[in-house]
Amino acid sequence: MILLFTFHGIIKFSMWNGMRHYENKNYTKSILNLERVINYYPKKIGKFYLLLGMMHYDLNNNDKAIYYIRKAKEINPKHNAPKDLLKLIKNNSN
Repeated sequence: MILLFTFHGIIKFSMWNGMRHYENKNYTKSILNLERVINYYPKKIGKFYLLLGMMHYDLNNNDKAIYYIRKAKEINPKHNAPKDLLKLIKNNSN
């Protein structure tokens, strides 16, 4: 039981810390925290994948950006943000 609560606490802290670093534009630390969340949290949350894609795009890592944005699109196929961001990356890479 203690391990379960500890695991849950680490994941929730990583969510909070990842968002805090994102808001402060400290993308390297935000990416580390949010990648921990998507790797271990059982529920897939498209918002985190989209944020990871946006940060990787801002850091000029288009391959990872596209990977995470496509995952966000799979999770929430009706949302326009992933589609718009994929178009932006495609237009800027030409």
